[in-house]
Amino acid sequence: TYDGKHLPQSWMNENCVMELEIVPENDKDVRHHDWIQFPTDPLKAERALFRVGIPALGKVEVQFSDSRFPDEVVRALDIRIGCYYQLNELSQVCADFQEHDFAKLGAVCHLAKPEGIESVRHLAENLDQFDFAPDVHTPEEYGQYMIQQSGRYEYDENLAEFYNYEEYGIKRILQEDGVFTDYGYVSYHGTLTLEELMQGNTAESHQQEQEAKMEGMAW
Repeated sequence: TYDGKHLPQSWMNENCVMELEIVPENDKDVRHHDWIQFPTDPLKAERALFRVGIPALGKVEVQFSDSRFPDEVVRALDIRIGCYYQLNELSQVCADFQEHDFAKLGAVCHLAKPEGIESVRHLAENLDQFDFAPDVHTPEEYGQYMIQQSGRYEYDENLAEFYNYEEYGIKRILQEDGVFTDYGYVSYHGTLTLEELMQGNTAESHQQEQEAKMEGMAW
């Protein structure tokens, strides 16, 4: 029920990416809780703390109330007091994501094993550097997806019985070093290592570093 002050979880904004529930320390009375939906105006996070009677640095429990992120992403996020700005930045990156994009981010997190909000955000900003085949879980399914649905080949259904999907799928997987996840198959084709990508490095800076090293060797 609405108490005139706090919005209950069921009032979720349909455009929000995630919602956090703020719980004063050792206080389980829901009337003393508040909710923050992201992305949002950064000041709203601080106002929510004050609405439940907590100063900005007061002790408080923060927990997910709802989220459009797959479980793989949620597990990678380090939710704690003072992380509102980072969560807001992540939510802004994902604000226009469709369900396919959220599933792809879940698969990418399974592959990259990020730790913390910033690492997840850098992955979300670089989803185009990953190939994703949704709902594909075996080499045969991947081979069939690549030949029939990826758009990289001109598929002729009259020759369907001659395609060896499993053999081709295995070949591709070995070439790409990809993995199967609950969301589908994913592989990385960027020039940086995954660790560098999650640290916020860019391909441009990597190229500049390599060029500088080559110039140094020339001397």
